[in-house]
Amino acid sequence: DVKIGRENATVYRLKVQHDVHSLLLKGKIKNYRLLKKSDISGSGESSIYLKNLKYTIEMPEFLHLEDGVASGNFNFDVNNLKIKGSLELSLENLKSNIVHANKISAQVNLNEDTVQVKNVNLELENQRLIIKGPHEIANLKSGKFNSNDMDNVGNIPFYSCKADNPVGFHSTYSFDY
Repeated sequence: DVKIGRENATVYRLKVQHDVHSLLLKGKIKNYRLLKKSDISGSGESSIYLKNLKYTIEMPEFLHLEDGVASGNFNFDVNNLKIKGSLELSLENLKSNIVHANKISAQVNLNEDTVQVKNVNLELENQRLIIKGPHEIANLKSGKFNSNDMDNVGNIPFYSCKADNPVGFHSTYSFDY
C-alpha cells in the first residue's frame, strides 16, 4: 500500500518475499522529487532462514551455515544524505562451523558515519555472555583515493559507486584501521 502525492510518498506497507525470506517496509519520503534534498524515514522488519541463505547470496568460504533464523527490526532516517538508524538483530538456533548458539541478539546504531554496537547477548546451552555497550565498531569515512592511481597489481579491491564492482585492484591500502 503506497500513496504518492505531488511532493511526498508514503509507504504504508511494502512486503517483499523471496522463498522463505521476507522484508516488510513502512515509511515516508518528503520532497521525493528533489532526490538529494528529500527526507526519508522508515522502519521495517526482516526474517531470513540461514540454511537457505547460501542459495540466495554467495557466502564466504570460511563460513558454513547449517541452520538458524535471523530476524531484525530496524528504523532509519535520511536527511541531507546523512543516515541515522538502529537495528535490533536476533539469531536463533544458530548452527555453523564457527558457533552453535541458542540465541544471539544485538542492538546496532548507525549515526552518519559511525557504527556502534550497544549490547550483545550470546546464549549457549547452559552459558550466557552479555557484552554491554556502546562500542564503536566502525567509523565510515569517504576515501580520498583517486581511481586513476590504481596499479592493478595488488590484491586489494577498489570499489566505486558503479554497479560493476570492484573496478580495479591496488597494491597498498589507502588507510588501515
